Amino acid sequence: TDFLRVVQGAQGTMGIVTWASVKLELMPSLQKSFFVTASSSEEFDDLIDYAYTIMKPKLPDECLILNAADFALIAGLKSVRNLPSWILLYTLSGYEYFPEERVDYIEKDIADMTACLRVQPVWDLEGIAADNIIKMVRKPSEEPYWKNIWKEACMDIFCITTLDRTKELIGIMEAQISKHGFAKEFLGIYIQPIQHGRNCHLEFNLMYDSKSAQEENIVKCVFESASAALINHGAFFSRPYGIWSDLVYKRDPKTVKALHLVKEIHDPKWIFNPGKLCFKKEGV
Repeated sequence: TDFLRVVQGAQGTMGIVTWASVKLELMPSLQKSFFVTASSSEEFDDLIDYAYTIMKPKLPDECLILNAADFALIAGLKSVRNLPSWILLYTLSGYEYFPEERVDYIEKDIADMTACLRVQPVWDLEGIAADNIIKMVRKPSEEPYWKNIWKEACMDIFCITTLDRTKELIGIMEAQISKHGFAKEFLGIYIQPIQHGRNCHLEFNLMYDSKSAQEENIVKCVFESASAALINHGAFFSRPYGIWSDLVYKRDPKTVKALHLVKEIHDPKWIFNPGKLCFKKEGV
């Protein structure tokens, strides 16, 4: 039994974390960044294959996929004009010994492994260098927060899935925003491969004007219906809170029963974050 993981994943319902460990990574002496773009459904499939291909042997240090809206916001652009629908961004690194040689042979290896795909890497996009985007991604966002540049508010839906299922889940999300009349140009999408491509963080950014009652109502409707639709199609909500708690835990009453037993062990008086997750006890 790993009680550390129990507390770590319990959103304050099992205990309070009073210490943490920090992992330091070796700072590269040389880095080279690349874009790979896609605008059609077939190219998006190849983009996912490209990500799988380079992630499996652990070649890039950083790898993420953005739709045109999120890329434009991070790059400081006012619109998605002339941008491809999808942009994969990855970085190759060289360290203390022979950094140029290391980056060079990895770049050539990737070229050989992905030669059959319809997408290929480039160093700049619409005059924006990939290296500059990486620098922007690493810095804390300035005011206004990057998601709030086009609209002054943003609501996020995020889940865990596998890269090969992102296309299906994105289609479900797009159907939901169309159903509720949400403008597609204000939907940001961010895909972050994790565990070297074994799965990924899939995030939808719903940008809206909170001062507009109509827009706020539309976003709330999209948030609720899209969350349910995504879960029904296998999206894994690893951090369920708010309406996600009910959507997740109602599907597995046996797990809820087991978690209540664990709660009684760690927090017999139910004082930690009461009423959160599945811990809704009468009289508390």
